[in-house]
Amino acid sequence: MLKKIILKLTSIKYSGDSIGDDIRVEIKFFEKLFIFEQKIKLGTIFELDREIGRLETNNDIFEAPIRIKITEKDLIFSDTGEIYGKWGQSPFICDTINNMGRIARIDIGDNIYHVINRANARVKIFDNDSDYKDFEKILEEAVKKFDMRLLAYCIMPNHWHLVIYPRNDGDMSLFMGWLTNTHTRRWHTKKNTIGHGHLYQGRYKSFICQTNNYFLALVRYVERNAKRAKLINKAEDWKYSSAWRREYGNKEQKKILSSWPISIPDNYLEYLNETQDEEEVNIIRKSIIKNIPLGSDSWISKIVKKFGIEQSLKEVGRPKKNGG
Repeated sequence: MLKKIILKLTSIKYSGDSIGDDIRVEIKFFEKLFIFEQKIKLGTIFELDREIGRLETNNDIFEAPIRIKITEKDLIFSDTGEIYGKWGQSPFICDTINNMGRIARIDIGDNIYHVINRANARVKIFDNDSDYKDFEKILEEAVKKFDMRLLAYCIMPNHWHLVIYPRNDGDMSLFMGWLTNTHTRRWHTKKNTIGHGHLYQGRYKSFICQTNNYFLALVRYVERNAKRAKLINKAEDWKYSSAWRREYGNKEQKKILSSWPISIPDNYLEYLNETQDEEEVNIIRKSIIKNIPLGSDSWISKIVKKFGIEQSLKEVGRPKKNGG
């Protein structure tokens, strides 16, 4: 007797220490691909009841290969988990995808890195001037402790960006581990919230950047964060950034910043405050999303081959020359 089997996706439960809330689900059933995208809040269940595919069989016992891929679609953090299985006489149940695929982290000295981390559940962790200054103090301590070259930074209400230039292999991991752990410990002590969970939503994200116009585009992107968020009118007026320190800081405050590997353009402030070309912004965001090194196509290919990074290399474009 011919049986008609209907495969349905009934619900998605979003739990654990996940990062974003914008989910993309891909399910491949035989040769058919089902794609579903939805914003789902952490800790909730989204009821779906969506048909994925159909199967006809005469057998009492049968197998149908299924591939399920879940991606957290986030401009800053993007993790992917996959599960493969065979669906047969018993229902195929995917309760959890635990092993979210992460691209290997490069931590080789004398290279430039863009580093990002964000608060757990996107909550504000910098509520006032004191909170920002506490983090800057820890950042200063970390720079001295690990002899880290800090080229640019911007602290936002619920996340921060650093552009660093470590001297030796492994320095970035040591620096970032101490920075985030120390800030977490001191923040909880100050707020009297010790034991209340993670301050940061996960490990920091980092990607390597080519030392040329791509570096200039990256620093501009980082230092424009507060202006892009409409927190201030001029990028250098955001007190919790390298742009402010470079422009208004005293001699002691400027010590935290190292010299750039390229010359700072004479018209940099004007360039910084000009609207950043959408294509240039998308180049950087695509690099962040895909964990692709930021640079020319030929340079990216060399870096990927050199460090054994397994990832899809799609053309991400080229930033414009200074001021363009």
